[in-house]
Amino acid sequence: APGGVFVSKIYRGRGATALFEDLRSDFTEVICAKPRCSRSASVEAFVVARGFGGRCADAGPARFVACGGDDAFDADASFPLDLEGLAYEFLEPVQAPLRPPHLAEAGGDAAD
Repeated sequence: APGGVFVSKIYRGRGATALFEDLRSDFTEVICAKPRCSRSASVEAFVVARGFGGRCADAGPARFVACGGDDAFDADASFPLDLEGLAYEFLEPVQAPLRPPHLAEAGGDAAD
């Protein structure tokens, strides 16, 4: 329908750019959104295309948006449960969060 919206989970890879270009020919706005609850090293994201029946005026790569507020859980961290009155023992993670090469080269650390 004219003015419609398309939302889909994608895995950013070789075909992502072609997908964005195809969507730009049919939608007025195309963005790539990554929720905070998704691990930093994961290539999963969501494509959001709005305004079906139009053509995107923006040139260049699709706009990238990181989603989630400061109160959202971080997928690269572990959180103890607050279970008042129940028997529960917090155990440290068996494996530390991933340290993707693109963060190491930039001086960042995914485990912090």
